[in-house]
Amino acid sequence: MSLAVETPAAISFAERGVTARAVLLGLVLVCVEVAVIAFSEPVARSSSMNVSHFPVGFFMWFVAVVLCLNPLLTWIYPGYRLSRAELLTVAAMGLIGAHIPGSGLLGFFLGVLAAPYYFASPENQWEALLHPTIPSWLAPLNARGAMQGFFEGTASGAIPWSAWIAPLFWWMCLIGTLTFVLLCIAVMLRKQWVENERLIYPLISPVSDLIADADGGGLRRNKLFWVGFIFGFGLLAWNFVWYFWDAWPRINYFGRKDLVFIDGFPAMTNRINLYIIGFGYFANLDVLFSLWFFYLVYWTQNGVFNRIGLDLGPGTGAASAWENLGALFALVWWALWTARQHLRDVVRKAINPKYEVDDAGEMVSYRTAVFGVILGSGFCLLWLCLAGMAWYIGVLFLLALYGVCLGLAKVVCESGLLYLAWGVSPQVLATNLLGSASMSGGTVTTLAFTEGLFFHGKGLFMSSLANGAKMGDLASTGQRRLGKSMGLALLVGIPLCVYLSLGWGYEQGAYNFGGFPFRYGRDSVFARAVNTLQSPRDPASSRLIFFLIGMVGMTLLTVSRYRLPRWPLHPIGFAVGGSGRAAKSTWSIFIAWACKFLIVKTGGVTLYRQYRPLFTGLLAGYSLGVGASFAVDVVWFMGRGHWIHLY
Repeated sequence: MSLAVETPAAISFAERGVTARAVLLGLVLVCVEVAVIAFSEPVARSSSMNVSHFPVGFFMWFVAVVLCLNPLLTWIYPGYRLSRAELLTVAAMGLIGAHIPGSGLLGFFLGVLAAPYYFASPENQWEALLHPTIPSWLAPLNARGAMQGFFEGTASGAIPWSAWIAPLFWWMCLIGTLTFVLLCIAVMLRKQWVENERLIYPLISPVSDLIADADGGGLRRNKLFWVGFIFGFGLLAWNFVWYFWDAWPRINYFGRKDLVFIDGFPAMTNRINLYIIGFGYFANLDVLFSLWFFYLVYWTQNGVFNRIGLDLGPGTGAASAWENLGALFALVWWALWTARQHLRDVVRKAINPKYEVDDAGEMVSYRTAVFGVILGSGFCLLWLCLAGMAWYIGVLFLLALYGVCLGLAKVVCESGLLYLAWGVSPQVLATNLLGSASMSGGTVTTLAFTEGLFFHGKGLFMSSLANGAKMGDLASTGQRRLGKSMGLALLVGIPLCVYLSLGWGYEQGAYNFGGFPFRYGRDSVFARAVNTLQSPRDPASSRLIFFLIGMVGMTLLTVSRYRLPRWPLHPIGFAVGGSGRAAKSTWSIFIAWACKFLIVKTGGVTLYRQYRPLFTGLLAGYSLGVGASFAVDVVWFMGRGHWIHLY
């Protein structure tokens, strides 16, 4: 069953758009969230606030702006009130800025960049196998203990910028160019997704609900909103007492443990995440149903494979991960095929500026977008070749990276799935497709370094750029200025995050940081690179077979959806159902589906709309509860905080 639920129509009003004060407030929000997220998990050992595609580390501050700051400005003087377009500007800047620290861009990246010289030892053979293939500008050297100081801390806490400045500059050139290329791709597809396909962008729905009544505060007067808010905040706040008093009855909403029903079958998680449930309410019913249905399909498949002893080998990903990747690329192919007429118009507009297609409402012109993709990709390929990668592998890697980023963005914009990551990275795909036996040492080492862009598997900034373009569409004003504002957020947020992360590293030692980004995995990419060099392999035909199975299955499901009117399964479920991150969300997705199904069956679209404030309030209260828990940890439990925000 499908219920197409759209975000409110583009907000039409003759108010202020992307103003200087909105951009300034957006930059303040970016600085605050970067500092809090970068500090929370590694230093305070509190919640990881930006693992999802819509970070709670951003949403809690935006909720505070809408519910506290804007009413305060209105009370002081009505003319000071932030308009809806200004709030959307703040939201777009804050959303992309929240993906910079921690489990976003820079957490894992800085750890990987600092690892090859510090962790080298005679036993792991990094010095013999990897160091000769690393250009001097690619990674900071451990001269005078520069990297040792970062991982172990120094007495002065001073940052040796001479060791970091050159590698950071060249890596930021690559990251900046990749981000611009992804922005250009998002611009080229915005009209297709927003106007032609009418994707619903579930992650934007609570934002649009919060700001839709910026004039009169109608949502703040809605009882259901406050019922949801109190429940979301109260559930977390109840456990605050347990932080101080062990005898207090704690509400274990995370679930007791992973459940194993059949020997050899994967464990099923029973976690409940209110953040997933809240956003899930705004997604289509058939998408929600398909997500948990295909999880059961993959669970059965993996269990059968385990029982019969089918093994694809260590470190290669499960069969379902390769099927998901194949399905994701089939989804990308279908998305480009259905957009072929629009993309043809985009290219014609780029070649002939007088072509009748209007691109005035885009973040950049179609001419800039098309040539930005071509020239930006050329620069990235040249960068990779200078780093040591063979040119043809660089082409394959970039195409795979673009495909993964585009596919994840399409899934997020259509399904609202918060926790979604690639199971098989573009680096692993290239290695298994071509075989490591044909790769040089420079290629293997450069591929290992590019895993620093892992971004917790979320596809760089692509989903944020796509959602930001939707926000600009809702505001109906200043797309060009909004694009520049999002770029400014990155230009301010990235240097700030680098400074804070390196500063805390040299003060306390990054080796002592908590959480995944710095503590785990930073040296594993190079250990895998050494293993690849020592044990070269031919193309992995068995894994590629599952990749093709995923492509064929996704194609059949897509055709069935378009050819059979009552077809109940959405192809997106097949593309992500085997993902480990999505699997941990399954129980919460099922609850969201069940709630929405009952509401729609009982009262149709009318009742669904009446209950939107309940789930918006749930998200608002939950996000502020995570923020309150962080504040409690900083004041009373510094360095031994409570990780309350999970998948």
